[in-house]
Amino acid sequence: MCRLSAQILIIDDEIEVVNLLANVLGRGHYQTTQALSGAQALDILQHQTPDLILLDLAMPGVDGLDVLRFIRQSPHLCKVKVIAITARPQMVKEAQQHGLDEVLYKPLRIATLLNTIEAML
Repeated sequence: MCRLSAQILIIDDEIEVVNLLANVLGRGHYQTTQALSGAQALDILQHQTPDLILLDLAMPGVDGLDVLRFIRQSPHLCKVKVIAITARPQMVKEAQQHGLDEVLYKPLRIATLLNTIEAML
């Protein structure tokens, strides 16, 4: 059974992806916060500790690997579960070396996403 009202941070530079994920997760009784860039995510993470993070690895500027390194080096965030959502498998190995918990590939299957989130929470 899913954890009611779990807080999930969605980090992706594609607003359509962020809106879709927020909509789907909202229907699943999760609360979401959205960041449209790695830099915005870092600002949010300085003040919030979500239960789970959905992280796009390939973003301009501060990318998902930078965000993941910040998460794993921050005492208040280091145990937060991180699921990468990516279309670039070449970035996954490095992300796993920095403590990535799970990876899902685009295009996403919503059922797979929800099952993965539920299992991690």
